[in-house]
Amino acid sequence: MINLNQSNVETQSRNSSSKLRRYSLMIERKKTFLLEKIGVRPKSRRRTSCVNLVRDFSASHPNCYQLVNSSSSSQLPTSVEEATKIRNLTLLLHDENCRKIFKAFLAKEHSAENLEFWVAVDRYRKEDLPRALSIYNRFLAPGAPDEVNIESKLISQIRDSLTSGHAASNIFDDAKYSIFLLIKRDSYRRFRRWYDANPI
Repeated sequence: MINLNQSNVETQSRNSSSKLRRYSLMIERKKTFLLEKIGVRPKSRRRTSCVNLVRDFSASHPNCYQLVNSSSSSQLPTSVEEATKIRNLTLLLHDENCRKIFKAFLAKEHSAENLEFWVAVDRYRKEDLPRALSIYNRFLAPGAPDEVNIESKLISQIRDSLTSGHAASNIFDDAKYSIFLLIKRDSYRRFRRWYDANPI
């Protein structure tokens, strides 16, 4: 005797699996289209099975630090994950593939210095005076090659700390947060409008 309930469950499972696969392909096509439009050739990637896609997409990440440092982060992210991360600035900034898309967009606008500063200070995790001076000279010094727009008060605090020979691990924290807010209010909004306006 055939169990109708089991048959219905299997049919629904196949339908949802098919929808997820179609959605994943649509996102992948959109990403390729956008990268080609801004002149970046996308890397070829391995196909991800639908089972892995469902498992990865449903995985819960309580915070960005855990997301970036989880064991699954070494694998290539799925299209659905990338689309989710692009719609959240914090996740986008902590994902290398999504950050490349954002950086290519900013390069077209000649405004990638804020993102480059954020990445540089995000990687600054321990006291290192030469490295801190290098970041300061590139982004914060008057007439710096990639000068960013930060309050003069913050720049003065960083300069005073560096000239006294101190480069604590949190020396750039306030400047990093200030640039994050600037990116969120300005270039990220333009990027989202551009990303959402280019459907496949």
